Amino acid sequence: LEPTGVIPFKISKEQAQAMFKDWVVKRKMAPMDIAKNAEITDLTGVYVPYWIFDCDTYAPYSGKFGVDYGSGDDRYTKWHKSTGVCKLPIRNLTIIATSRLENDSFWKGVSNFDLNFMKRYDPNLLAGFWSESYTIDGQAAWNTAMDKIYNRIQNQIKAMESADHVSKLEFKPEASNTRAKYVLAPIWITSFDY
Repeated sequence: LEPTGVIPFKISKEQAQAMFKDWVVKRKMAPMDIAKNAEITDLTGVYVPYWIFDCDTYAPYSGKFGVDYGSGDDRYTKWHKSTGVCKLPIRNLTIIATSRLENDSFWKGVSNFDLNFMKRYDPNLLAGFWSESYTIDGQAAWNTAMDKIYNRIQNQIKAMESADHVSKLEFKPEASNTRAKYVLAPIWITSFDY
């Protein structure tokens, strides 16, 4: 499957090296001479595959919701039952599309991209960089996305009810206007010898 789009590199190799060196200097528990003696062995630009989903969700719900009052020993929770409908638009939900990286917590921290810079796929944009193809297909990525969507809806319902606690919450979300994009996103990868 050809990618829908590519987010081009905005940071040059030299800028990335300087940012990395600055990052190393700011490590509180790092040895004092690490910034001076750390040699970057290589800095490689890689296009990493992601699935990006948009949809509109509709979820009738019912449950018990608790609101905390007071503080300290005088704190208590007042519960009420409620039903309603949660309509939550989901935009730019990003799911890593390679099984090699999906369980690596580091990638969750770097998986926020400005999609406004995305361009239509053009193989020329990949020139000079490594790129990885997806190994997680769209349906498997959508199943992962649904778990995240479910959690977002649950949090939205809690916020709608102004609840501190939720008990026996039941809802079955439906998604409509679902759109998926297969996107290659830029990441600089390096290591260093010390």
